[in-house]
Amino acid sequence: ATDTVIDTGVNEINFSNSFNVYPNPNNGEFELNFTVNNMDNYMIEIHNAIGQLVYKEYLSNYTGTYSKQINLQNFGKGIYMLSLTNSHNQGIKKLIVF
Repeated sequence: ATDTVIDTGVNEINFSNSFNVYPNPNNGEFELNFTVNNMDNYMIEIHNAIGQLVYKEYLSNYTGTYSKQINLQNFGKGIYMLSLTNSHNQGIKKLIVF
């Protein structure tokens, strides 16, 4: 069991580096890009500083390159946390909207 926990931690770091948000900081409009080679179900979630979910997208049996423009301008300035999760890992990026 211990090995599994350690392996997951290592994968989690790599997973965080496999997706990009730019520009960051931004004015509320940004592009999310990632490439995944393993077919899996992926969840994209963005939470504001007080933990409210402001964006959610579910990708079923997804593999390949994802690219999307996302607009958070209606939610105001601040710090947001973007998470990309599959059945094994979660990667988190901090977004700064000015």
